[in-house]
Formats: sequence, C-alpha cells, structure tokens
Amino acid sequence: MAQQRDDMGKDRQTSSNRGRSSVSELTKVDFADRMPIDVRGLLNGAREAILVLDGEAYRLRITAKEKLILTK
Repeated sequence: MAQQRDDMGKDRQTSSNRGRSSVSELTKVDFADRMPIDVRGLLNGAREAILVLDGEAYRLRITAKEKLILTK
C-alpha cells in the first residue's frame, strides 16, 4: 500500500483498499476503548434476536454462512 502526504502533511492511504482495515487493526485502533460482546452469548444459543433502540425494533441474526445481519 502506498502512502502520500496530504495538504496538512499527514500520511494517507492511496491503494484501492482505502478505508478498509483488517480485523486486528480495527481491534487495536478503532475499538480499543470498547468492550467486545460475544454475539453467541448474547443470542444464548439462538440464531436471531430482536434488539430495541428508542422504541425501534431491529433483528440481529446469524446467517447459514456464519455472518451477522442487522435489519430494521
């Protein structure tokens, strides 16, 4: 990945993956101040749960390919 300096003298990414980070990078940088939540523990053995935020219901589910989907 190439680096370039922006107008403020800061390094920035120039590859086509700009803005994408690996899981380990996200864990170390963006989520360092947040407590991880084990989704399987949250769902307590179920494949989906209804989450409510400010009176709005959202469905969180684990797909057949073991991905998470959150829908309103």
